[in-house]
Amino acid sequence: MIAELASFNISVTDQSPLFQYLPYRDGPLDTSWNVSYSANSPQEWAPDKFFRTSESSHTTYLNGASVQIEWTGTAFWLYGSADPGSYEIQVDGDQHTVGDGATDSILFGQTDLPYGWHSVNLTVVDAPVSITGATLTVRMGEEGSELQSRNISTVTNSIPPAANPLFLSDGDAWSVNSSYGSFGPTVESYPRVTTDVKAASLFFTLNSTVGFAIYGSCDFDMGSYNVTINPPPPISPATGTFNASSHWIALNEIKYVATGLDRTKNYSVTVTNNQEARLDVAQVMVFDAVPA
Repeated sequence: MIAELASFNISVTDQSPLFQYLPYRDGPLDTSWNVSYSANSPQEWAPDKFFRTSESSHTTYLNGASVQIEWTGTAFWLYGSADPGSYEIQVDGDQHTVGDGATDSILFGQTDLPYGWHSVNLTVVDAPVSITGATLTVRMGEEGSELQSRNISTVTNSIPPAANPLFLSDGDAWSVNSSYGSFGPTVESYPRVTTDVKAASLFFTLNSTVGFAIYGSCDFDMGSYNVTINPPPPISPATGTFNASSHWIALNEIKYVATGLDRTKNYSVTVTNNQEARLDVAQVMVFDAVPA
């Protein structure tokens, strides 16, 4: 008999690369989605400037623009702002549902999905529409077990900082970077490994894990990347493609998540840069659940 898995909620901001925006992740409002922060105006933008204390949103004035998020679980809530009837929702490719609208609240949610791999797609039919984040219900560990977490940084605490030997790379394409920003008050400690070499890969192996999340940053000079896990997670695809581009810097965003894993197995994870753009990995949050 297969044990029932316990349910947990994971929240992501609109800046998370788990969101896939079309036609473009970030750009002019009338031809793509556009990311902004509540504490800034476009005139304040600078390559090294970010706003840690204000909330982000992705907004578009383009009818036909869409955004999708995929995960393994049973429920979701999508947050943002839009007028009633200004967008349509598709869950797992089924029939379109006209959105009821919201103001900084739930645009759409569903709690009765069968456990499995799901996709939610929002299409704009009468712009504007803004997205601020999502909550996803996932399953990890057997019912009655205690979920435990451990954080594995890609950079050690040594002086000078060095790459954590748990994370292996192909050649010298990856390097350690301990801070973000290059001038004035925008400089912030944020240890991570980074590359700007196309096809450069980072490898690590996890055990005693029922799920994990990869964290890193989003920035204007970042692009597409793949994450592959072997053996593949139950139900979920073995490889996912994501995009971390954003003209406003966002730190500590979830760049990949895997859940429902078998804690008795070893999982090999590969993160690959798909473009001649920058890619970083700061930490991996690992979840374990010892059966009661």
